[in-house]
Amino acid sequence: MADQDFLQKDLLFQDSPPLVHVTLNRPKALNALNLDMIRQIGSVLDFSFKNNEIAAVFFEGAGEKAFCAGGDIKHFYYSGMDYRKGNIPFTVARLFFEEEYALNKTLFNYSKPLISFMNGITMGGGYGVAGNCSVRIATDKTLFAMPETRLGFCPDVGSMYHLTRCAPPALGCYLALTGASITGAEMKALGLADLYMAADCKDEVIKVLRDMQGAGKPDAAEIIDALRPMELGAGSSSDLSQHRDVIEACFLPDTLEAILNRLSAHESPFAVTSLDLLNKRSVLSLEITLEHFRRSSGKAFNDVIAQDFILVQNFIQGRDFYEGIRTTLIDRDDVPSWDNSPHNIKDMVERYFLQPEIAEE
Repeated sequence: MADQDFLQKDLLFQDSPPLVHVTLNRPKALNALNLDMIRQIGSVLDFSFKNNEIAAVFFEGAGEKAFCAGGDIKHFYYSGMDYRKGNIPFTVARLFFEEEYALNKTLFNYSKPLISFMNGITMGGGYGVAGNCSVRIATDKTLFAMPETRLGFCPDVGSMYHLTRCAPPALGCYLALTGASITGAEMKALGLADLYMAADCKDEVIKVLRDMQGAGKPDAAEIIDALRPMELGAGSSSDLSQHRDVIEACFLPDTLEAILNRLSAHESPFAVTSLDLLNKRSVLSLEITLEHFRRSSGKAFNDVIAQDFILVQNFIQGRDFYEGIRTTLIDRDDVPSWDNSPHNIKDMVERYFLQPEIAEE
């Protein structure tokens, strides 16, 4: 299969030992993942694992705008609505997430170096691919976010493993709850990326990788060290850097009520804007996100991704996830109708963390 390039597909796979080159190829959809792409990436990883001539796998997104903007949530929406109407079984409704999370787990635990070049938008499921690689390169054009609370959902794809390791934890909590965007330089500073480079360095990165792999089989740490001379200095910043003092003071991962109260008591315009943003989100989504953040702290990746799958199955059977997708991606009216007055919110949150009981199908 040497030096093959399958064109006109959602995934381009170039097998040219000792490096396999994978390109997410849906540029008009910002390279959003669909189920076929997830399965194809899995097949590439299986092939690369079994082929002794392959030493590493390199991932990038087609075009200049995005590595990957996330999963194909619109497709899930219609599948999920079919499930709610009784037209398809639950096992079909959850299939996308089941296979996506299995891929995330494979990526994180892969025995050969996986290198992701996160140029452009890298969000949600896109970070589930890139962030779970062993060598994560952010660029001066990277824009990162885990925007799931906008959809009445919570950060998934194993991202809580990485977000809880941001220091201090308030910064990761802020990103998880608000879905705020940060730059590639900030990703590197927070440990969400291993390297920060110029976007036009890709060809040079690939050359270094090929030269290294040709001389042996370096591990991820050796690859990072070899690429470090190409790194940029401090880059542009977002609200996270500009308002770090407020974030550290207000977004301690204790309770949602305490976070809202601290923002309310803070007089800065940024605190007022952040409070307004959170008040427009699904309370259930925020409570579950915060609880997931707390429970994921210090946990192994496999435990975090297993909890993701339990949570998403309960979200599929709920209401707010569909409402968030509808208002953000389907009707685009930006006027969600959340169920924001549940009297038993603590009990509801607890139930979301339990394996759902699925009726026989």
